[in-house]
Amino acid sequence: MKTAIIKTLLLSATITAGATSTFANASEPDTTLTVENVQKVIITEDSKKSTITLVYADSIWSHTVETPANRQSNSRTIGNLLSLSAGKPDDFWKDNDLIITGPGIGFCVATGQPAGMKVEPGKSIEVNWLYALGYERRVGNGSLSTGIGFAWRNYRMTQGQTFVPENGTVDIGSYPETVTPRYSRLKTFSIQVPILWRQWFLKKKFFGTYPSITFGPVLNFNTYGSLKNGWVDENGAKQELFYKNIGQKKFTVDLFMSLRFFELGSFYVRYSPFDVLEKPYGQTAAMTPKFKSLSAGFLFCW
Repeated sequence: MKTAIIKTLLLSATITAGATSTFANASEPDTTLTVENVQKVIITEDSKKSTITLVYADSIWSHTVETPANRQSNSRTIGNLLSLSAGKPDDFWKDNDLIITGPGIGFCVATGQPAGMKVEPGKSIEVNWLYALGYERRVGNGSLSTGIGFAWRNYRMTQGQTFVPENGTVDIGSYPETVTPRYSRLKTFSIQVPILWRQWFLKKKFFGTYPSITFGPVLNFNTYGSLKNGWVDENGAKQELFYKNIGQKKFTVDLFMSLRFFELGSFYVRYSPFDVLEKPYGQTAAMTPKFKSLSAGFLFCW
């Protein structure tokens, strides 16, 4: 009898310890389960659920509890790995994570573009990496995140118009009638710093994840810009012109929003109220086309 009581106490302590570490921040239990003569206790957990399994001589009992939505990671997290190397206690990473998202791809629209400039959204691609490395702090049913990422934007025309380099900025022109136009594209590269709030708004899963909305500003440090034109000359030879000094605006801000309904990632849209090109002074100021960037697409692992 004494041995059975000791086994019961040890089992209760094991279940209590596992439940305490697994279901932190849950409400206080209103049911107490006492078991005896169990042969084995198995506790398994991952990012989405935790399961306790009791193995008896003639039966098996198990119970599974899903991790609350605001405790689930929505991107690749490395905080749990760093907790050992950095010497941080596990409690620190309970509400804090270092995050890495997947790549994103979308299409660019040149909003407000002047007459004669015909950027084609279906051929103008944006590639971005929202968080190459970021920090996320979970608060209630939401989270605040920031970090560093990258974005490449292309504005492409294929209907005979061309971006023309002009004294450190860009003008719009047309190809000569004696050549066959192929394309004209303008490209910018940005180091971006998102400052985003994510809110989970449903307790029901859709396609393996809890739906959420994310919004906030993205600060862009536009460190590079170029244009490239391609055409076929009178002799049938392909020609190209490449030019770097296009006078892109060095700092801009995007308004970002994304919706997540799939475990694979999120649909996003981002708009900048800033002009893409810096307006110069002097004669070239009137020639520089004014347009703003609007893009939409899909972000993996976010």
